[in-house]
Amino acid sequence: MVSKIYKNKNFKKIALIFGISGQDGSYLAHLLLRKKYKVIGITRNNKSKNLFRLDKLKIKKKVIIYKCKAIDINFLNKLIKNTKILAKYITLQDNLQ
Repeated sequence: MVSKIYKNKNFKKIALIFGISGQDGSYLAHLLLRKKYKVIGITRNNKSKNLFRLDKLKIKKKVIIYKCKAIDINFLNKLIKNTKILAKYITLQDNLQ
């Protein structure tokens, strides 16, 4: 897992999690929500059956979820500029597609 945190007292802490529907991403989202972060998640597949971990942790309605490939640079640049992301988290898997 790679993380980078920016400190800025003018904004609520916002975390961007790549791979939020996976095991690591969903538990990270749960932890960050408890720490009062606003959580934005990126997933390759945002169908309900793929988000079962967020349902199990009862946090699906508390996070903002976008379907996007991590290589869509234009979308990611707009997202980061518009939300003033203060932390970025990437959960890695061994067979990226």
